[in-house]
Amino acid sequence: MSNISRRKFLKGAGAAALAVAATGVLAGCKADTPDTPVIPEVTKEVKVVFMCNGAPVGKDGSVVVGKDAKTVPVSKIKEEQIPQGYTVESTGELKIEVIDGKEAVRVTVSKIITTRPIKLTYVCNGVILNVTGSMAVDKDATTVLASAIPADQIPQGYTVESTGELAISDKDVVTVTLSKLATSRDVTVQFFNTKNNRFLGTTMIVHVANSQRFITKNDLTEALPGYKIVTEGNVEISENNRAIMSVEPVNAAEQKEVTVYYYKEGSNSLITKATVNVDMDVTFLYANELPNVSQEVWMGKDKYLMQVVPVGKGPFRINYLGNNKGEVKVTANHKIIPA
Repeated sequence: MSNISRRKFLKGAGAAALAVAATGVLAGCKADTPDTPVIPEVTKEVKVVFMCNGAPVGKDGSVVVGKDAKTVPVSKIKEEQIPQGYTVESTGELKIEVIDGKEAVRVTVSKIITTRPIKLTYVCNGVILNVTGSMAVDKDATTVLASAIPADQIPQGYTVESTGELAISDKDVVTVTLSKLATSRDVTVQFFNTKNNRFLGTTMIVHVANSQRFITKNDLTEALPGYKIVTEGNVEISENNRAIMSVEPVNAAEQKEVTVYYYKEGSNSLITKATVNVDMDVTFLYANELPNVSQEVWMGKDKYLMQVVPVGKGPFRINYLGNNKGEVKVTANHKIIPA
């Protein structure tokens, strides 16, 4: 002791006291203690880099260890520093290495799985389509709402018919019922008589594409007996799928307009009516001279045409009403055909 200077003695005593204090601090600090102090020459701060699939994620953390430490126990990683939505996969001791000029450890993490993918299969009119889709659902889900199916997973040209909750099979498959989107629509054409300013009882159905906004007289597929169409150019299709064309009688002074009333056989209830122009001296009409009449009917989700069919071939007497008008009463039935 006699050979030790006072200065060296005080320096050594201070270092020893510091070491004892550091040992107490490190021993008393748990891994989740947020503010473990760094004591120079005794402890050091090590950067914590979180890695997922070989790439850094979230913000870097830090941990305080002994100055001479070569590894860091995973248990010392502070929970609040782990990136949100991830869990630590590393175990045991983590080797301290130099990253970007600083001592650091790499901690392997993985994303916490909260969803799982399911397969979507599609059925239309009882037939399984040769196309599938997919979507993510909660990892514990047993059903999925039909309204939650992503629009980009619905096959082009179809719409979802299923409603409510759809069961997820034990193979993570959901069956979705679809219906085909219509690519065309029917337009009802009415005819306006410019000579008497009245609509004819006869109409026609024209099939057009959904995107079509106009029709012309060239779109008509049937003749209009006794009249000529005077409308030229485009005729706009209304929002309720109707169009109006102007007509005028052919040889109006020499013809009469006859309204044909079709009554259902056996019940005498009126099915419908239509008009036809005939020469003034005509007193009878035969079945093949009567105006063709058809009406749209729906059966479930399918569209059909109801065609009116006269009972018998005629002749059917014209009852003259005066003023170039007449009427015929015809007993008829109807038949249903696909539209």
